[in-house]
Amino acid sequence: MSPADLVPLEAVAREVAAEWGVELGERFALARYSYVATAGDDAVLKVTPPEDDESDEEAEALELWADALVAYRHALGADPDDADACVSAIGALFADAPRRERIARQAGEDATAYTWEARAARIQAFLCDLRVRNAAERRGVLELAPSSIPPRSP
Repeated sequence: MSPADLVPLEAVAREVAAEWGVELGERFALARYSYVATAGDDAVLKVTPPEDDESDEEAEALELWADALVAYRHALGADPDDADACVSAIGALFADAPRRERIARQAGEDATAYTWEARAARIQAFLCDLRVRNAAERRGVLELAPSSIPPRSP
């Protein structure tokens, strides 16, 4: 898609951001098929073309990868192959004290999720969920409540 093809998606994003009362930030340059931009201080808004049915389950998939994705809250958006874009992103961060403070604060808060106790609790919850799923499969229960475990492939 060309940037011009994203204009209708940007209009939807701006309408949604206004409805939610959040400020829509700059579009992520690497998003080439969908319109993706920051929304407020701690969210990202993504608008996909109506024909894109592959994104229908994306929120659920992202939830499964939440631990891996948390690092992106502390990243700068720049094409790693474009030195000028990297320099610009770093310069923008130096010029934006509130953003630097927000990133630092969020990184500190997120770090608490990586204690041994927190990790053990997530593993225990995963194993409990897996045990329930396996028991239900053995009993022939066809449908389970939503789970943090992706369905098994046949």
